[in-house]
Amino acid sequence: MRQEERWDTGWKFHLGDIPMERPVEKGPVYGQSKNQRKIIGPAAYQYADNSDVYLQEGGTIGTGRWETVTLPHDYVVRQDLDPRENNAHGYLHYENAWYRRHFSLPEGLRRDARITLLFEGVAGWSTVYLNGALLAKNASAYNTFEVDISDNVYYDRDNVLAVYVDTQEYEGWWYQGGGIYRDVRLVITDPVAIDLWGVYAPARKLQDGLWQVDFETTVVNSSYTDAAVRVESRILAADGSCVATATGEGSVALRERGVLRYSATVEHPHLWDTESPNLYTVETTLTADGDCTDCTRTRIGFRTVEISPERGLLLNGKKVFIHGLCSHQDFGLTGLAVPDNIARYKIALLKEMGANGYRTSHYMQSAATMDALDEMGFLVMDETRWFGSSEQDLRQLEALVRRDRNRPGVIFWSTSNEEPTHITDVGRRIHRAMAARIRKLDATS
Repeated sequence: MRQEERWDTGWKFHLGDIPMERPVEKGPVYGQSKNQRKIIGPAAYQYADNSDVYLQEGGTIGTGRWETVTLPHDYVVRQDLDPRENNAHGYLHYENAWYRRHFSLPEGLRRDARITLLFEGVAGWSTVYLNGALLAKNASAYNTFEVDISDNVYYDRDNVLAVYVDTQEYEGWWYQGGGIYRDVRLVITDPVAIDLWGVYAPARKLQDGLWQVDFETTVVNSSYTDAAVRVESRILAADGSCVATATGEGSVALRERGVLRYSATVEHPHLWDTESPNLYTVETTLTADGDCTDCTRTRIGFRTVEISPERGLLLNGKKVFIHGLCSHQDFGLTGLAVPDNIARYKIALLKEMGANGYRTSHYMQSAATMDALDEMGFLVMDETRWFGSSEQDLRQLEALVRRDRNRPGVIFWSTSNEEPTHITDVGRRIHRAMAARIRKLDATS
């Protein structure tokens, strides 16, 4: 069954690049040309990341300054202002950096487990290594990304995770920050499991008092045999009572993903709106070949949205005026490293001042922020960072939509902001490709 561990502590941090000379002999070059690509430098398994020692057996003593830090962590904001630096980026100097974390897996863990790391946000372009093996590169500071470490993890000894942060590529005309500024989670499941953001449960009104929820549950099968799977989704009200249940069955081929579709009807649900933001929870249980392997919880809401030039915005059939604002994710002296309670505090202040609308300027914001917006009754324009239709751009867009498409507060998807190509043929083609991808992922858009 699913295990999740929030990795806020135990991180080693080094500010600045670490020089690494190119080897002059064949041996190191040969060694670094294999799966364990890094046997030299801070990505290497045996690299010494604790310089404050008097004796270290079986290795070298490090000479760099490695600090112990806690997430969320923004290392750029800690500086004094420098008028020689870029004004839009906060008059601060942006350096690259390294993070390392040693960890071991739980005892008795099955050797075919699916093990992933979920990085909610790393400010800068990041490269992820595990035990010297290069596993992922992420070219944005603003998207959440998942790294599957199942095949490269050690069960019988400590593991070493290394993350390199490159802040030299800037993405906006605002304070950029630097570092692992949102949560990192270790997720362990059985080989057949519900995918990341794998439960989609859009609700549509059939008639007064009667709604239908059309489930799409994505199951990932990382085993080496086909799996017969069954999912059951229970819709739970705020008091824990079950208002509907639905099941779906099918098969998922080995090393593939499969989508199961099934539906349930709900009578007289409490509707979500800006004054009464009623939320429900979908509890989905997965069975593979007769064994229960996974269970997840997903929040949804029941509401209708209509927009027309003649009638304006109708929420559940009632005209609503959006009193909204655009907001970046940073906060005062914390920079990008905004704790969940501060994220909620920001949204509560906006509600207190009379706002009911929020635009995520100009990127995927934290899950804690989005949760608070749903809970406090905000209508949201959810915006992606990059206006582009490359594979990389669409992958970042897909992460945004898959994570937030169940949220009742999200009523707009924004593909861009202030793009020079908007009125050109190039811009029209890019937007068309992005809009098509959104509509494939979200039936309500």
